[in-house]
Amino acid sequence: MLRARKPIFAAINGPIAGIGLCVVMFCDFRYMAEGQKLTTAFAERGILWRLPRWGWCRRCRWKAFARNTTENAAPRSIGIIKRQGCDSLFQDLDTAWRRAEEEMQRSFAGEDFRAGVAHFIDKRPPAFTGR
Repeated sequence: MLRARKPIFAAINGPIAGIGLCVVMFCDFRYMAEGQKLTTAFAERGILWRLPRWGWCRRCRWKAFARNTTENAAPRSIGIIKRQGCDSLFQDLDTAWRRAEEEMQRSFAGEDFRAGVAHFIDKRPPAFTGR
């Protein structure tokens, strides 16, 4: 998708979660119908997702997304995701992708990943340690 010569459009007319959200994030233009839901369980499981350099979408239920992220996501994961987004502005794509992959692999070994999986399976609030 990143090397396509023509722009890629996403017309979001249904809920998007997980890897589907990642795919949409790499589209050049995103348009979202009213009332659709975007979600990712990555930070809620103590792991990360890759962030592109460009914007989000033309219409979004950002309040619900922001509330869910602040209440259910691992603070360590959010911090790394934010740093990646800022750092990537000054990196070529290959460097940004490699560093994101390194952080992703480290997150799989962390306590927050285990805590994120446990709170999902047990259907209880998260208890992240930041490790």
